[in-house]
Amino acid sequence: MINILKYCLFLIVINTANCQTISSTDTLNNSSENNNSKIKYEDIYKNINLKINRSLLDMEIPYFVVKDIEGIEFDSSKTKRLVIYNFWFSACAACIGETEILNELHNKFKDKVDFISITFDSKNEIEKHNINHPTMSRQLSLNKDFIKNLNMNIGYPTTLLVFDGKVVKYQLTGVSSKETIDSKIFMFGTYYKFRSAIEQILEKLEK
Repeated sequence: MINILKYCLFLIVINTANCQTISSTDTLNNSSENNNSKIKYEDIYKNINLKINRSLLDMEIPYFVVKDIEGIEFDSSKTKRLVIYNFWFSACAACIGETEILNELHNKFKDKVDFISITFDSKNEIEKHNINHPTMSRQLSLNKDFIKNLNMNIGYPTTLLVFDGKVVKYQLTGVSSKETIDSKIFMFGTYYKFRSAIEQILEKLEK
């Protein structure tokens, strides 16, 4: 499974799916034509993980109180112990592709996990988006600066699994199409990664 995820991450890195990716300072030079050498996806994977692990794993989600698109107050201190935060926007094809994964996770763990969808899109844009791409997650519309203050300034989509306020698992980027074999492998890997992490935590809590 690890090798599959490495391969899928390599595909996403070189095909950015017209979405925001890791910031320009983290952009990797993958122009192998100049030195006639092949890109080693292991090196890309390690390089990305080295940078991301330092900033995401064990990151604490700042306390915040806002209203969701229904006007109901959301208090980050009053969530379940397990929370999935998904950062997205409607013009991001890879974000749309991740909705199905999150809905499946929601159907399986909704009693144990809170699912929070965060975007800078307006309420009207979200509601239009939901017509063709409904989500089970609770939806928050926040401005970009507010989102940056939540320590999410890496790219879209980004999905964080948070336990007791700290990030324990994450997924960066996604796939813009569900039709190819590579995309299906990536989506399954993403679903399995979060499902497995949630089940392991729930199992420890039940002991």
